[in-house]
Amino acid sequence: MSHGLHQDQEIAVEQLTWREQEVLLLLAERSTNREIAEQLHLAETTVKDYVSKILSKLYVKNRRQAVTRAAALGLLDDQTRGQVSAINLPSEATPFVGRERELDEIRQLLAGSRLLTLIGPGGIGKSRLALKVAQQASGEYAHGVFFVPLAPLNSKDRIVQAIAEAMKLPLMVQEDPQTQLLRFLQNKNLLLVMDNFEHLLEGVQIISDILARAPEVTILATSREKLNLVSEILFIVGGMQMAAPARPPEQARNDASLLFIQSAGKVQPGFEPDGEEMTDIETICEMVAGTPLAIELAAAWLLILTLPEIVKELENNPDLLSTEAHDAP
Repeated sequence: MSHGLHQDQEIAVEQLTWREQEVLLLLAERSTNREIAEQLHLAETTVKDYVSKILSKLYVKNRRQAVTRAAALGLLDDQTRGQVSAINLPSEATPFVGRERELDEIRQLLAGSRLLTLIGPGGIGKSRLALKVAQQASGEYAHGVFFVPLAPLNSKDRIVQAIAEAMKLPLMVQEDPQTQLLRFLQNKNLLLVMDNFEHLLEGVQIISDILARAPEVTILATSREKLNLVSEILFIVGGMQMAAPARPPEQARNDASLLFIQSAGKVQPGFEPDGEEMTDIETICEMVAGTPLAIELAAAWLLILTLPEIVKELENNPDLLSTEAHDAP
């Protein structure tokens, strides 16, 4: 019985939007539609629409039943409030490799700042680092962790909408979107991961406005350039570790080599290099300065080249590492 209830709670939490949960909490306080409209700055007809959606999602017929069911599901408990869609982080396509030192440093910096920007060239692994940090920190923010992909945007005017969509926050056409977003965030304790900000630097004012209006919101950004804000702390992302770790010889594989081996397994399942092949792998990783994307692209050539041939080609033809992949920088 308790297992079924837990599943029901997960379903309900997943289905209810932030705004619907806010309305639900006010229903539990026996607020009228007019009172809810005034408190949330909504039209009364909009509140009626939200109430109708809540009843449908909780499979009940009236407001009293909605409150009773919400209480049974734990949606009105203090520890549950604000947890609707509390994590929207994309899943990792491949296992995360290494970077323990960088992860520790970023976590420490994030704990003492409200705006931390991971900066570095394309393909250096900024987004993967930010996502990993966000996963590790997901339980530290009462109202969640949200990933905002900015790469697809072609205008700074779309940043507010992108943030709202990441949080499943519906915006009304009758009111300025930024005003609605800032009002929503002002009492929230959450982490926003703003990924790939470099082409939208003209829109950094929204970051300043969020930090000013929402004192418990923290922002972790990734960019090829710094945001140039007073409150910004920078973490420069470099290549992966290439020094051999202090382990037995058979385990002494650095982060860069481990990523190459993992990537090679995509084209040669079960790939396990011997000592001489490891030397070639380390040479390749050094030639690309430990850049994760370059390592992955070099490993992909094992489909038609040997390791020594990849080394030789890299010496003569840097274009070997170009890619037509749609999701690569």
